[in-house]
Amino acid sequence: MHIHDTDFANWLLGVPSAVATSCAPFRTGAIDNAVTHYLYENGPVVTGETSWGYGAGFHSALCAIFENATIETGYRSGDVTLARPGAAVEKLELPAKDPYREEIAYFLACIREGREPENCTPFSTRETMRIALAEERSALAGGKRVTLK
Repeated sequence: MHIHDTDFANWLLGVPSAVATSCAPFRTGAIDNAVTHYLYENGPVVTGETSWGYGAGFHSALCAIFENATIETGYRSGDVTLARPGAAVEKLELPAKDPYREEIAYFLACIREGREPENCTPFSTRETMRIALAEERSALAGGKRVTLK
């Protein structure tokens, strides 16, 4: 599940210089609950969190805090809101699309048209896996920083 957080951070910001992951075993004895800090030199503060222990199915949320605005997605509702200092919180209307269906349609179009994918390339996927494996090493080492660059 956390691979999606990792992939999104990689897609948005690139490979971090290091990661530090804290974890706790839950049901399986594996890393079922984790919080990762993605460390970027002179960059933003980025945190990803996951848990297999949540009993009500899969949910995701995003909170991006900028200098003059915050964008959030609702944990259960999926609503996307924009908050700015001194203004009312705005609900942003986005197209209702299934991201998994869109991804599959994109790859099928690439195959039909005989073109290499520009999104989710093998290189990007490899880099996401490299970050995720560094997160696992950090978690198993008690949250120690693992350098990637």
